[in-house]
Amino acid sequence: MADSVLFSGVVENEFLKEHKSFFEESNTLKQAYFLGAYCNGVIGQSYFSKISPKNITFKKWLSNQVINSTNLLKIHEKAYYFHRKLQLFGNRLEDLRTLLTRYTSDGKNPAKSKVSFAFSKGYCDYEIFKDKHPSKEDKNQNSEGEKNGQ
Repeated sequence: MADSVLFSGVVENEFLKEHKSFFEESNTLKQAYFLGAYCNGVIGQSYFSKISPKNITFKKWLSNQVINSTNLLKIHEKAYYFHRKLQLFGNRLEDLRTLLTRYTSDGKNPAKSKVSFAFSKGYCDYEIFKDKHPSKEDKNQNSEGEKNGQ
């Protein structure tokens, strides 16, 4: 069943293996990658929020941010704020948030261009993942969470 496919289950084999050495350089790059994917999920579900339908506030806010290692925490906090505020439900979004929290800063400060690339790759890879593994969550973003009591 396509709905049971989570990003965490396919990310290593489908998306990261061709860039393995790039992401091994620093946990910050992994953090940026998964934050990009999480932001894609939050933006996608925000549009279908029952609290505020067609909400693009986070998308607009994110488009004005500089993607670098010092801003990752601020971006994560804002994404999570909208996740809670708009009551965005679903196993896929929770899976992304869990992936993101696995990687903490390792004190390394990779180049801004590398952080930006990692974030963009995560954002785009999650879009590809949604196309390859369609789910009810992607079409009717919050109905599953309400049925499951999330």
